[in-house]
Amino acid sequence: MPKISVVIPVYNPNKEWFKQAVESILKQTYSDFELIIADDGSNKDIEALIRSFNDSRIKHLKLPHRGIASTLNSGFDAAKGTYIARMDADDIALPDRFKIQVKFLDENPEYSIVGSNIKVFGNYSDVCKYPQNPKYFDFLRGCCMAHPSVMLRREDFDKYNLRYRTDILCEDYELWSRAIRVLKFHNIPKVLLKYRIHGKNLSLNNSMKKSDYIVRSNMINYLTNDEKEKQFIDDLIKLRKYNLWQTIFSLRNEKTSTKSHKIICIFGIKFKIKVRNTATETIE
Repeated sequence: MPKISVVIPVYNPNKEWFKQAVESILKQTYSDFELIIADDGSNKDIEALIRSFNDSRIKHLKLPHRGIASTLNSGFDAAKGTYIARMDADDIALPDRFKIQVKFLDENPEYSIVGSNIKVFGNYSDVCKYPQNPKYFDFLRGCCMAHPSVMLRREDFDKYNLRYRTDILCEDYELWSRAIRVLKFHNIPKVLLKYRIHGKNLSLNNSMKKSDYIVRSNMINYLTNDEKEKQFIDDLIKLRKYNLWQTIFSLRNEKTSTKSHKIICIFGIKFKIKVRNTATETIE
């Protein structure tokens, strides 16, 4: 059984970029992994390219064309590793990425998902830094994880039936917005991935903005049904005063082998509420 299952979704990718992405995985200093190339109905040229890598760790998962979220879900379901690592077909993982992330997850069992800072290259160059320990309110402002940089505990995502929604564009942000209810996140404060910027991933259209709005609305609805409280939370996020709010109000989840509870702390007073054994449902 491999330690890591690496999942790369592909649909007729740029061949040279795809080759660079796969080679950056095969050259990792940590080598105990399977590489699942989840093929979303690509043409025969891509199939031939996948065969040309000639590495026994590569598993070619041929699927009908259904879109990236469905393809990722199939890749997750096929994974056998203790950890699942995400990767995209046009990015480059730095050689020690897996070594560093596996070490963190092995030494910090309370965390279920770890990402990293990223180096943007292509149309422009920059370093994107993310919160080291993002919390619920951080995700209310936006996505706090670089999707192709993450590694996660497979059993935790299976336990809470956490998979990508297929009806929304920002499938990663939406998944994290539910996972943060029950799992702890961390970002390694160093660059472990080079993220390629090009025309397709630069487009932030109205549909994407609408998807982001839906995610944030669902996160606020999870906290309260009161319209005034919803507006209060929304105003805090817009005014960037949520750090103070997180000081007096915190939301976290406490789990044992048989039970899961939501812990809400207001001004130091803790309240324990039972939650269902899934992150897709609301609290009881």
